Amino acid sequence: MFERFRHFVNSHKLMTPRNRILVAVSGGIDSVVLCHLFSRTRVHFALAHCNFNLRGAESDGDELFVKNLAQELDVPFFVKHFDTLEVVDREGISVQMAARDIRYEWFRQLAHEEGYDKIAIAHNLNDQMETFFINLFRGTGISGLRAMLPETDGIIRPLLSFSRDDIEEYAKENGLAHREDSSNASDKYLRNRIRHHLIPLLKELQPSFNPIFHENLSRITDVETIYHKQIERQRDLLVKKYDNCDLIHIHELMNLEAHNTYLYEFLKPYGFNESTSGQITSVLNDIPGKVFYSPTHRLIKDRDVLIIEPLSNVPSTIPEEIFLDPDVVNLTTPISLTFTKIERKELPIIDPSSHIAWLDQKLLKFPLCLRRYKIGDRFRPLGMTGTRKLSDFLTNLKLSIPDKEKVWVLTSNDEIVWVVGYRIDDRFKVTPQTQEILKILRY
Repeated sequence: MFERFRHFVNSHKLMTPRNRILVAVSGGIDSVVLCHLFSRTRVHFALAHCNFNLRGAESDGDELFVKNLAQELDVPFFVKHFDTLEVVDREGISVQMAARDIRYEWFRQLAHEEGYDKIAIAHNLNDQMETFFINLFRGTGISGLRAMLPETDGIIRPLLSFSRDDIEEYAKENGLAHREDSSNASDKYLRNRIRHHLIPLLKELQPSFNPIFHENLSRITDVETIYHKQIERQRDLLVKKYDNCDLIHIHELMNLEAHNTYLYEFLKPYGFNESTSGQITSVLNDIPGKVFYSPTHRLIKDRDVLIIEPLSNVPSTIPEEIFLDPDVVNLTTPISLTFTKIERKELPIIDPSSHIAWLDQKLLKFPLCLRRYKIGDRFRPLGMTGTRKLSDFLTNLKLSIPDKEKVWVLTSNDEIVWVVGYRIDDRFKVTPQTQEILKILRY
């Protein structure tokens, strides 16, 4: 088994003699065998044990056993006591989930503080089987069917290709003592029911189930690699950066076969779960305006695109108002504007840029008010004779919903003077009779 262990470690590049490895040890047969295998290598390693304080004297006995094992192997020993039930009550999660979260958090913290490169866990082929079926029963994607990898984010699993039968045989051959966790005999947990009932039945139906399952996992892993490469290829083609947003063109998305799966994978990095992704898929042909939120992002279904932006970019829903007196020269917040008064005789050729407003100073009533665009606003766009809804004007400019939210208007006595950066109101334009001009530049 040691030669198979070395081959697995080397073929997956899990570690070298230069590495320092923190080995997680419960005292059970799997982790004890892992320790013994490590002791036959030239790798520097230490043992880390979690006492979850869930089984009274039995938990304390596990701790003492692992401490003695570290002394026998002449390696460093670290232990941490947890109030697991307090975490369960505080977080509202299961005991298994709480124990998993707090142990991995401690392992990573300990490895960082003590200078260990990687953390070794004694997961084996039977754990792979159990994880596969747990994920299958709960519903999963291809990554869930693949189950665990030999290495993930600094966590290595050198026993992943070994069955529990292999491990028990090695322990017997080498006279290795170990601890038994009484909770493993219970059928309270789904994992234990799979271990005690489903897997023995599968082995009864197919005596070669272990190697067949291992081969199938290898195929699934290869398929997953191809799958993710294709997802990334399409992501590069369809997900485009624009300003501070990411855009997905709906028509191009819907031309893809299984576009719902592509969309789920595209949206996963933004924190959208499968349920929300499904809801978004169902409205791709609907009218624009539907909005979806993840913990970190907002997605808006616009006319032709899905617009994704960080929540930090989303403007406040409370309208902001800034009042400007006649002597204002510069404004930097919430947008950057400069104000310049010009006499008629000094008037240069008027720059028609939409980022500059040329206004008749005498027609303005101060203080001016700078505020966000809101539904119901009306103005008379330069060159037109009647007023129109500002919302219609912005729609004709084909502005997206996030861009509309960023529109500011400058008003005088509650009348819009300038839709900032887009168009002034015709009633405040410079005419041949204008003597004093106010030039406002957005930069």
